Amino acid sequence: PWGDSERQTWLAGRRRVCDYFETIVSPLHRIPQAVGGELVEYGAIDYRPQGSALFPLFAFRSAAWDATLPMAVITGGVHGYELGSLGAIDFIAQHFQAFVAQKSVNLLLLPCVAPWGLEMCERWTPRAVDPNRAFKPDGQSEEATLAMKCIAEHRARSKFLLLHMDLHETTDTDNTEFTPARFARDGLTEDKYEEWYDIPDGFYIYGDSAREKDQLEFSKHIIAAVEKVTHIAAADDRGKIVGEPIAAPGVLLAPGEGTADAHTDAMYVTTTEVYPDSQRTSREECNRAQAAAIVAGLEFALAHQD
Repeated sequence: PWGDSERQTWLAGRRRVCDYFETIVSPLHRIPQAVGGELVEYGAIDYRPQGSALFPLFAFRSAAWDATLPMAVITGGVHGYELGSLGAIDFIAQHFQAFVAQKSVNLLLLPCVAPWGLEMCERWTPRAVDPNRAFKPDGQSEEATLAMKCIAEHRARSKFLLLHMDLHETTDTDNTEFTPARFARDGLTEDKYEEWYDIPDGFYIYGDSAREKDQLEFSKHIIAAVEKVTHIAAADDRGKIVGEPIAAPGVLLAPGEGTADAHTDAMYVTTTEVYPDSQRTSREECNRAQAAAIVAGLEFALAHQD
């Protein structure tokens, strides 16, 4: 397993490929007030000692927050290199106002939880920690800790937590870069990897099978909406996607542990996955698919609260 020296060597090899302030912060600040939301800074992470930047962290929430209403939270960019962040911003720009006008739910979106990962096209933090395994009390990711605190504070000001959706992507680099790096970091060899799988071509979701509320119909509703926008990942010849048996086309149901969506007590929970490297899609289509998933998830959850 890696020690401090190996982590420093790994960090020295990271290169900045995009700008968080241009990609995320500027578009968020350009959302008009008329949509019925407000942009708030819920914390900051200082990676200047690692040669990077001081990153302010932003949430976009219902301006007229109502403690008598349930709450829905959407997180994106927990793995910074996965641009679910852009789907969250698309939702804010195109759909946020319609849901706010219903006066039936408080909305909280954290579009980019891990800005350093976004800039470096990286899954981990500078300390080689996976934020999406750190959503727990003893987690070692400041990104996850600050997001948890923000969500908990808003949860305390709502009737209950109706929905949590976490926007992710599955990319070719999951197999070519990030899994080999994890093997090296943890001192693993390929024989210890449970199952090596091909990257699925298309959109799919992870529902949380540990929820008291059945997640299957909720998950199927999301897939039905998204397949109008982009193609759904097919199961392999064993009936699996990424090594997990499908519960329905494009739907996996499994318990989460330390993941962003699983850490809350939300009634409905899902992690979205889209494949931006597909020859059958585009960045814009992937963003629209994520926004469509949020709309469908909210529609179903609001209609099935009992």
